[in-house]
Parts: sequence; structure tokens; C-alpha cells
Amino acid sequence: MIRKKGLKASKPAKFKPLNIPLNIPNILLRLSFGLIFILVFYRGALMVLAPGIVVETIPANGSKEVPLYREVIIKAGEEIKQASIMVSGMWGDTRVEGNTAVFKPRRVFTPGTKYSVKAWITTENRKDEIEFSFTTMDAGNKIWVEVDLRDINLVTVYRGKRPVKLMLASGGKPGSETETPLGTFYVKDRGEGFFSERFGEGALYWVRFQDQYLFHSVPRDRDGNIIEEEHEKLGIPASHGCIRLRDEDARWFYNNVPYGSIVIIHD
Repeated sequence: MIRKKGLKASKPAKFKPLNIPLNIPNILLRLSFGLIFILVFYRGALMVLAPGIVVETIPANGSKEVPLYREVIIKAGEEIKQASIMVSGMWGDTRVEGNTAVFKPRRVFTPGTKYSVKAWITTENRKDEIEFSFTTMDAGNKIWVEVDLRDINLVTVYRGKRPVKLMLASGGKPGSETETPLGTFYVKDRGEGFFSERFGEGALYWVRFQDQYLFHSVPRDRDGNIIEEEHEKLGIPASHGCIRLRDEDARWFYNNVPYGSIVIIHD
């Protein structure tokens, strides 16, 4: 061993066992959803350190290429009693379902945009506040479509981040056989007109987005005349599941929304 001049070796340290009596008859350490509680001694006291209430967020913090419409979900390790979720630049509604809090946006997200989320979660005995962010997919300069069936039925056509046309519409009436399907679809084939013997009516400028579901004009009778009582229902649910538009809007949609364009339908 090399010793520097003027320095003395310190004496070996002596350790004494720390005898702390434990009397914790009612401590319950719960392991749920992967939460692990840690016992720590600090200045002679026994402390329980627990992680936050939240165990998962969807989208995860820092997620990229998030779809232009989706619910924001926060999962907790115990039943949630109350929750409030805020997303920057977006109106929405929060609901609680057991151990899950859900934020439902009222509109689509803007493409290629970073959103910040702040949430307050309350359970039986604890409160938690969390923040995270995500970035939506980039739509480039492509045409895509939003169908909003929440209140007044509307169709908005976008090019990239910019809305280019807003149209009054009518989605499907309530009922399992007449409701318009919700979700993300893609524009398929199209045609100048059709007539349905089943429903006794037809329409002009149809564009398919899923199976028998179409965008099309206000309904016509067998002779090609507009059914006025159906025309007056634009803005409210009225169809058998298709998306109805004014004649001029249906023609514009037919001519300007290309095959393969994204269609997002939400309520």
C-alpha cells in the first residue's frame, strides 16, 4: 500500500446492527397491474413508497404517427372515481369506465401535429396528475375526409392540414340496420347514379367508402325527382346508413375526392 506523507490511515469502521422493532399488523401490500410497493427505512421510520396511479396511456408518451381520430385512454392500477383529461387544441369529453379514463375528441386531430395531454385522476384514496404527448400522422398534401355525426351532420374535406370544403350532410338513422358505421375507411369505386328497388329511391354521384355505404346526393324517386321531404332532413340523421349531400356537393365530392382517400367517421 502506498501512503502519502502526512496522511494517516483511518481506523476500520465499526458497524452496529440497527434494531428497529416492527409492529405493523395491518399493513397490506397490494400487487395489482404490476404495481410494486417498496418499504424504506428513513431515520428510524418505516415508509411505504408507491408509484403513481396511472399504469398505461394510449397513445404512449412520445408516440408518432397517431391516427387522426382516436380516443385518448388512461389506465390506472385501481378503480377511478373521478377523472379530467385535457388535450391541447382539442375539445372533448371525459368518461370513466372502471380502471380506465377516456377522452373522446369532438373533431379530428390536425395531421403532423404534436398534442400535449394533461390529466387528473382520483381514486378512493389517492390523486395523480400526469402529462404526456403524442404526434399525429402526416397527411402531406393529400385529400382526406371527416364525417362528423355528433350534432349537426357535416362532411369536411381537407387537403393536408387545410380544410377546403364544408358540406351539410345526413348520416344514418338510429338503429342497428340503419346507423352509419364509425371508424376509418377508404374511398373506393363511384358512379353517376343508382336506384334501389329495396328502398324505392335512388341518388346521383355516388362514391363508395365501405360495402353498401356510399356518399351520394339527396334521394330521388323512380322518375328521378328529388324527394323534398328527404332534402329537408339534411343536417340530421335520415338515411339508411349512407352519407347524403346536396346535389352540388355530391357532384363536387364525386369529382374531387380521389380513390383511396381516407374517410374518418365519428360521432
